[in-house]
Amino acid sequence: MADRARPGTRRSQTDPASPLLARRPDLRKAEYRLVAATADIGVKVDAMLPHVNLIGNLGLESIDAQLFFRASSQTWSIGPSLSWRILSMPELYHQVKAADARAQQALLFYRQSVLNAFREVEDALSETASQDARRAALTRSVAANERAVNQAKNLYKQGLVSLMEVLETDKAWLNALNDLAQSDAAVATNRVALYKALGGGWSLEDEPEE
Repeated sequence: MADRARPGTRRSQTDPASPLLARRPDLRKAEYRLVAATADIGVKVDAMLPHVNLIGNLGLESIDAQLFFRASSQTWSIGPSLSWRILSMPELYHQVKAADARAQQALLFYRQSVLNAFREVEDALSETASQDARRAALTRSVAANERAVNQAKNLYKQGLVSLMEVLETDKAWLNALNDLAQSDAAVATNRVALYKALGGGWSLEDEPEE
């Protein structure tokens, strides 16, 4: 249902027509709703049109059982039948208008669902990039604090620094390790959020009802 990309522009990597984003249950539900509402307009319009039916009649002229299956004893007729709810036209017209209004609402709902999906994916991508950068910085901080601890211990053995200075550098190293562990958890959580925003992780049981 997505619009075609304009000439000269690149299709977004999060285009709702992509296999990933199209799997999102909210977009599937919105699409089914739009398709059903559009089809209902056709049903309502069809009810306004005249309908022609062919009515057939088959009978027997003879009451003699022995002659039942002879062509000369069989009669048949066929003719058209026209039905048109012309007196109900005002009501049918309003039904068409109502169906069209529901289709317009369904279209707006679908567009809003697509925009929401884009926003969730963009937010997840931005947060993932931010957490990745933070984790990289914390990894460097842990390595730097570890070197500081080793250096402080060597200096302490030489009597050049006090035990308090060794403990302070060790504390800073442990804090950096704790921050890195929290960052690892945040990165993992963001990976899950991004995966779901892109439509991944859904099973058949997650399909929206038609």
